[in-house]
Amino acid sequence: MTRKRQIYTREFKIEAVRLVTEQGYSIREAAESLGVSDNSLRTWRKQLEHEADNAFPGKGKVSSRDEQMRRLQEENRRLRMERDILKRPPHQNLWANSGEEAFLQVHPPQQPDFKTLPTQSHAKCKVRNAPPREAAY
Repeated sequence: MTRKRQIYTREFKIEAVRLVTEQGYSIREAAESLGVSDNSLRTWRKQLEHEADNAFPGKGKVSSRDEQMRRLQEENRRLRMERDILKRPPHQNLWANSGEEAFLQVHPPQQPDFKTLPTQSHAKCKVRNAPPREAAY
């Protein structure tokens, strides 16, 4: 059976870290008394030390640093695409690599092999007792 993930409020995390930093509890003691894992408490302490006011932004809220990183990655992706377009020779059609042409490059059209085509069977002959006609290709 799977456990449902616990969600702790920002205030709870700050108070849990204060037990360790200000009141002198060990991480293990504080974690056991609060019913959280040791690793969670260590992570909360590190976040609070490094980010102070921006620690534990909450559900759906992104820190300014993460937002900036996302924006820069998107800009980088767009600039690479523009660079690749500009690298193409000027006479090259921008739509030359459409999906249809790419498919045809990978799967060239094939001519049918007439030797393997099925011939007419006896059941489909209209004249009774007539032998099947040979394919005239």
